[in-house]
This record gives sequence, structure tokens and C-alpha cells, in this order.
Amino acid sequence: MNSDRYLDPHGRSHQPILLEWQERALVIKDLHGKRLAQWHYQQIKSLGTDGEFAPAKAQRERLRLVDETTSSHLRLKLSEQVAYHPLLRRESMGAFAIIATVLGFWLAWPPVADRLMPLIPKTLFESLGQASLAAIQGEGGVCPLAKKSEAQAALSALLTRLELTPQKVVLLNDAEINAFALPGGTIVVMRGLLDKATTPEELAGVIAHEAGHVHFQHPERGLLRQSGLSLFLGLVLGGDFIGQLSQQALATKYSRDFEREADRYALDKLQQARVNPAGLADFYGRIRQQSDSSTLSFDSWLSTHPLPEEREAKARAAAKTIKPGAPILTGREWQALQAACRQ
Repeated sequence: MNSDRYLDPHGRSHQPILLEWQERALVIKDLHGKRLAQWHYQQIKSLGTDGEFAPAKAQRERLRLVDETTSSHLRLKLSEQVAYHPLLRRESMGAFAIIATVLGFWLAWPPVADRLMPLIPKTLFESLGQASLAAIQGEGGVCPLAKKSEAQAALSALLTRLELTPQKVVLLNDAEINAFALPGGTIVVMRGLLDKATTPEELAGVIAHEAGHVHFQHPERGLLRQSGLSLFLGLVLGGDFIGQLSQQALATKYSRDFEREADRYALDKLQQARVNPAGLADFYGRIRQQSDSSTLSFDSWLSTHPLPEEREAKARAAAKTIKPGAPILTGREWQALQAACRQ
């Protein structure tokens, strides 16, 4: 049964509902086809909670999408509207095009790119992240975590222990062994990595590392450095630049300095939470052993996370400096989290 819910401006709840995807607007109807609302995509905002949307300046009107596929589709629709950002109105096109052309050639230079980061609308990077997530979902899609499920409770407990709330972590039903941060701040953990991790401390270390990339805006800074002129020209020219840049965002590789910075952040988080960094060291150790063999089950991870030997050594050194507290998850919580994508 359709469990999506619409709350109208008067506070009346309508469920179930039907959605009609028009070119520029989303139409919300009841099961008899009666139109309840029409929201233009440019006016829709995500409320920061999974699957919850509202029109701009609305006080009570809400749309709650339970199905992750439907929710992702709406986010993708919203991301396509970035090309119509107020900055790109016709009256400002000329000046903006000149500025973009002059500055664009210098964007790939790291010091310039980092200084210009605050000038890029945050919504652009969020849209890029949403488009990137939609592009990689494949057949498996996002693993649905009900709010009161054991898996969701376990993930929340892990993030709380690491003091990483609020941090959006998405589990992707894909056998690839990888985890990465997207522009806009979402961390993606693939089922293959969940299966390969032997302890929750290993997963905690990986998530803390990716949270370091989020904290230091490595996805955004890396994309800006690599895209250079195309990012600013995309803003000026519009079109399908969101889709093109989202693919580039997925292919962005971090510098060794970025990786070291994220590792320092992760080790600090683990030490503050009294979580044994030996778990992260063990994970890096298995990556190193696999990279030395002919079977590269960690090849996806290695392509975006270099230096496993150096990182293993630093994690093992850090493990000797702290007295770990209680396990970050109970055995039951860990089993529930590992089974999240198999339910």
C-alpha cells in the first residue's frame, strides 16, 4: 500500500496519494485523481530529514515520501533546477560570464580554488551529491532503514559514539567494497564493505575517515580543483551540467594530503570516543595484503584511497596510546547493521 503522505496547508493529512511528474512541477493527487497541490520544482525544499519536502515559505504543508526511490527521484528533479538559480538570470549573465571566464582558468590552482570555495552556493554541491547518489544506485538501490529498525538504531549509536551527529550516512546495496563522501556531505557505505568488515570498530574507522573528508570539504575542493573552468561555465551556460559534474564528482581522486588530513581527523574522533584504532589498522592491513596479491577485492577502495601501508602504521601507533572503552556496538547491533541490506 502507498504510505506516502501529504499534509495540506490546513493541516489535513491525505494518504495514500498519487504523484504526477510534470516537466517543471510536481502534482499531488488523491486516489480519485483530484488535484491536492502543485509544487514547482524550483520552490521545493528538502527539510533535511529523509524523504520530507515542503514548498518554500510553507508553514504546515508537507510531503513525506517513504519510498527511497521516489524520494531520490524528487531530489534529482530538484538538482536539475540549479541551472535556474537566481544568480543566472538574464540581466546578470553578461557580467557573470566575464567573471567566470577570467577566474575559471585559475580555479584548478589549489590556493585559488580553496579561496573561491565560499563563493560557490552550498545548494549546488548538495544537488551534485544528490545527482551522484542517484547515478550510482543501480539495481540494488539504497538500503531502506526504517526509523525504528535495529539497523538504524545501530548506525545511530555508532555515529553518536563518534560524535558525528547529524551526519547523513547512506547504505548502498552494492557488492563493491568501498565507502566515500559525496559533495554536499553525504557518506556512502556499500554493502560489500559492510560484508568485508569483521568488527564494528573497522566500520567506525572507515566512517570517521569519510567524515574527515566531509569536515574539510574534500569532495567539493577536489571537484573544484579538477573541474576548473567547466564548473563556472556550467553555471553560466546551464544545460545538463549537473549530470556531467556529478559523474566527475564520482571520479574525483583525493590528493595524499587530503587522505592524511582525513586520517588525522578519524584518529582524533576514535581517540575521543575511546574506540580502538586497531580496527581501522586491521582494515588497512587487509587492504595492503590484498593489494600485494593477484586478487584485488579491494581495488575500488584502493583507486580512491592510496597509501594503505602508511595509514595502517599510523593507526597501529595510535592504538597504543589510548585505553579503549566498551565496544562501539553490541554483537546484536553489529549483526543487524551488517544485515541491513539483506532484509
